[in-house]
Amino acid sequence: MDLSVNLGKINLKTPYLLASGTCGFGLEFENFFNIKETATIITKGISLEPNPGNPPPRIYEAYGGLLNSIGLQNPGVDFFLKEIAYKLERKNYPYIVNVYGKEIEEYIKIIEKLNSTQALAFEINVSCPNVKKGGLAFGQDIDTLKVLLKEIKKISHKELIIKLTPNVSDIKPFVKACLEEGINIVTIANTYLGMAV
Repeated sequence: MDLSVNLGKINLKTPYLLASGTCGFGLEFENFFNIKETATIITKGISLEPNPGNPPPRIYEAYGGLLNSIGLQNPGVDFFLKEIAYKLERKNYPYIVNVYGKEIEEYIKIIEKLNSTQALAFEINVSCPNVKKGGLAFGQDIDTLKVLLKEIKKISHKELIIKLTPNVSDIKPFVKACLEEGINIVTIANTYLGMAV
């Protein structure tokens, strides 16, 4: 049975993807299942510099669910290129890189470094606070989002996926903004903010 699907210009053999943040970089799960049976790994978020993430405890069991506060822990783009992308490519694992930054210039620098990889696409996490806009997430301000999308489209050699934040009153205008900038793949949605009372 043919389960293949198209994600923009990317043909995937199945609609089964490993979502960013759920399986690390994919390599951690090699002993549990055949990674090649999935369409692709979407890596955990990669930043320009290493990020130690939030101090423990990072997971809190609340009534009716779990709250997490990982803090985007990752080894940074240079380590990713040297130690992780190399292994994914050597093993012929298809992958998409999740990218995040605190300002537009960081996104650009990361993408420029990753353009030479065999990544199928870049998933752009716009749920991160923009330090130049008072901490408001890129994905919570349409004008800021459009500026970011214009800039990354200029330099990316890969298909782009925009990972939107659900923490807005109406997500549809943000999807429309992506389409207006020529990006027709979105991930809906990143982590919902939560609080245990």
